[in-house]
Amino acid sequence: MPSDGLASAGSTALAAISSFDSWLSSSSTGYYIRLYGYFYAICIVASLWTFHVARKLQPGLQRALVCLPIVVLQLAATPVLVDRHRTAVLVVPVMGILSLAAFKVAAFAMGRGPLALPDCPWLQELPRFGAVLSFPIIPRAVFKVSKGATADALSSSAPTTPSTFLYTYCCKAGGATVAAALAVWPVLPQLLNHWFYALCLSLSLGAIWDFWCLVAVLWFGVEAAPSFDKPWLSTSFADYWSRRWNLTTTYMLRVLIYEPIMEGRFVPAAAAAAASNKQPAEAALSQPAKALSPAAAAAAPAGPEEDDMGSNSSSSNNSLQHRNKAGANLPPAVALTAAFGSATAPNTQQQDSGVIKAPEKHTAAAPAAANGTASSQIFSSDAAAIRAAKGQRMLRRLAALQATFAFSGLWHLLIFYYATGLVTYHWFLFFSLQAPIMAAEAILVKWAKQRQLLLRRPAAIFLTNFLLIVVARPLFFGPCDWSGMCTAMFDNVKGYFV
Repeated sequence: MPSDGLASAGSTALAAISSFDSWLSSSSTGYYIRLYGYFYAICIVASLWTFHVARKLQPGLQRALVCLPIVVLQLAATPVLVDRHRTAVLVVPVMGILSLAAFKVAAFAMGRGPLALPDCPWLQELPRFGAVLSFPIIPRAVFKVSKGATADALSSSAPTTPSTFLYTYCCKAGGATVAAALAVWPVLPQLLNHWFYALCLSLSLGAIWDFWCLVAVLWFGVEAAPSFDKPWLSTSFADYWSRRWNLTTTYMLRVLIYEPIMEGRFVPAAAAAAASNKQPAEAALSQPAKALSPAAAAAAPAGPEEDDMGSNSSSSNNSLQHRNKAGANLPPAVALTAAFGSATAPNTQQQDSGVIKAPEKHTAAAPAAANGTASSQIFSSDAAAIRAAKGQRMLRRLAALQATFAFSGLWHLLIFYYATGLVTYHWFLFFSLQAPIMAAEAILVKWAKQRQLLLRRPAAIFLTNFLLIVVARPLFFGPCDWSGMCTAMFDNVKGYFV
């Protein structure tokens, strides 16, 4: 029967592929050909599928179902590509690159992230679309650490030329080599060894990320943003996680986890409105006023510019949007610090904000005696609404921040399993603890500011690095030691030079 012939041909083809795969794995050269061949094949398949199939669907459940196989493929491919006993040092970078691509596809399914932005040149051409999807980069045009002077300074100083990325790649690769040697130097105390572990990790990943930024700029014309911003100079946990450590991953976790929780919806309001209000071109021409939909007005480079309370905000909370909009797109940790810092603002500041000035309109039309009573009542109700809104906003930020770090912890558990074959809770606990640590830090900073007890920058840098390693020693680097993960990686690196 024809079906039997097809089954036989399929079995023969699978056997031939398996035999060829085993032959490639048997030699050192063949192993790397197989690894990089499959890696780039996954990137190409993901790019073609997302560009030609998923992109035609509206953000939401249907697009998510179409993107799901690609996300699963990217997250599950690392142990198939990399033999942890043979090249342990490649597990983390390969998993990191494929995971970032999976996060971009997942965010794209919700209408978020760098692949879902309107009127961007890299969305119109398959090669550039594939580069943004597959490379561990975020285009500089959409990369936002925060609003204000910090973001402006980062954008203006960001390296964007091929020569600059090549220079930073060489510096970080050389620095990572030195840090790796010091990390295993037995003369140093273990706490200092673990600090060099962290330094080696940031420099090595930074070098790899800068290499892909170089490729993106040089070959695809995509201006990429830097990934690491000297994390050893962090002055707080919030500064470390939000502004300095692996900013590429920070951005993706923010658009994938933090922003949907803050908004109370998976699909952003702008994308949902654009999908529901989509009309034929001739209708738009006949009624040009409708072309300026709320979605077009609300569209933003890397996330909604509206108030983070989302569409569930009550009418009393809507009056606070012009005050909250400035902090809506702050990184999670920075936003949390800002929330605690403004939780008990003086009444004089509230009166100057514009929210409490509404009763002034009533004073012109009412008698003085009655106006005083009415104004005080309105003031009390508005003040209560402000306090309630701030409390809700702070709780939502705490929940969003905790969920973001918990997701990061689960992702790192998968990385640890791929690298060691072991399942442990330590890495998940390490990342989950960062949210309460930063909440306590925000309260402590607020208390210190009120008493003018702020540390000088060198002292803050030393204390931050010290406390980070103290927390990481039993929960992050400890498992790296007793599982043999770091030893295998360092031995693998030595094998390339010896």
